[in-house]
Amino acid sequence: MNSLTPMLTLANPAVIAVAVIVALIVFGIVIFMFRFLGLWILALVSGAPVSLPQLVGMQFRKVNPRVIVHSRIQAVKAGLNISTDQLEVHYLAGGNVQRVVNALIAADRNYVEMDWDMASAIDLGGGDPLAEVQALANPTPRG
Repeated sequence: MNSLTPMLTLANPAVIAVAVIVALIVFGIVIFMFRFLGLWILALVSGAPVSLPQLVGMQFRKVNPRVIVHSRIQAVKAGLNISTDQLEVHYLAGGNVQRVVNALIAADRNYVEMDWDMASAIDLGGGDPLAEVQALANPTPRG
């Protein structure tokens, strides 16, 4: 019999302590991941995939993952190619992500030339990009 066998028995307090610590870490990771699992599945089945590490990273960066995922799904369903990073950057800059996505969808539907940079700049400048699209799509005649 090996001389190390008595030290690795389950009755050894050190083995129990390590097992408890490992179990707590695994439990914490599982709970943390379940928090994002619903959003991840929603994005995946909607055709606008966002990875679990991206969702976790958003939480650490104080970005609301729900806003980003829902905006990305809306953009993808409308046929727009807007990355998760673009949405996150705009959110972190203090912009209204949903308003910019809505403005880009309206611009696309009304054949108005507006890209992400323009819409986000209008939003961050205090303007309403959707109102700009509406003004460009329906110009008022000057009399």
